[in-house]
Amino acid sequence: MKKRFSLLETAVVLVLAIGAFLAVFPFYWMFSAATRTSADVLGIPPRIDFGLALWQNLETLIARGFFLAAWNSLLIASVTTVLTLLVASMAGFALTQYQFKARENVFALFLITLIVPPQVTIVPLFQLMAGQNPFSINLLGSPWAIMLPALSSSFAIFFCRQAFQKYPSELSDAARVDGANEFQVYWRIALPTIRSSLAALSVFVFLGQWNSFFLPLIMNSNNDAGRTLPLLISSLIGENTIDYGALIAGTALSVLPVLIFFLLAQRLFVSGALSGSVKG
Repeated sequence: MKKRFSLLETAVVLVLAIGAFLAVFPFYWMFSAATRTSADVLGIPPRIDFGLALWQNLETLIARGFFLAAWNSLLIASVTTVLTLLVASMAGFALTQYQFKARENVFALFLITLIVPPQVTIVPLFQLMAGQNPFSINLLGSPWAIMLPALSSSFAIFFCRQAFQKYPSELSDAARVDGANEFQVYWRIALPTIRSSLAALSVFVFLGQWNSFFLPLIMNSNNDAGRTLPLLISSLIGENTIDYGALIAGTALSVLPVLIFFLLAQRLFVSGALSGSVKG
């Protein structure tokens, strides 16, 4: 027997369908506009069909160094993600599993830094990366000038701390009785229990670095070989002319890998994002 939808259910489905269309259509327009020239993109009435200028736009991007910029973005985002997960998970484990004085005060300091705008810290960070550090090493123009400031992410530490709140300390005690040292307890026992949370956090960190514009602009402004994708795409905006076709094509190519990754890991991402929102 076929189910008959009530008026309310029909209205809800209609609203959801409209919302889905509004969410998906910008992506469709972006990928279609990537195949057209600037004149077609700005044409009136606007066109939503696919054009024949995709290769022309790709040639413009390749001539600007698209592949090198994509490699730089991938390298920086991947290394930063791995190192941030390692540092944040260690900090989160320590803040939940070890009892020491001022533990809550230390965590409160991390939370306070979340309200500090990144623009406030950019000058001391620049000086630190420029050689005013204990080792007198100038890192400007290198990927490390972008990656190192991101490793002490207060948000990542907060996220891991919330994930470890549900970790039973009895597992650590049992592992210590069996002869495991502290690193083995963290690496082999505690860390696997928050895999879904780490998967969600990895998406946040990777996207943040992949789309980062301000910090690479400051740290790598004089190094064309170290440009990331956002910097390359911004270079297509000239003083008098803007190559909209190549600009949208570069944006589409930069979005595509992340979009595919998110669609493949969507279930794990959602479960991990929700796991730290409640305390069991």
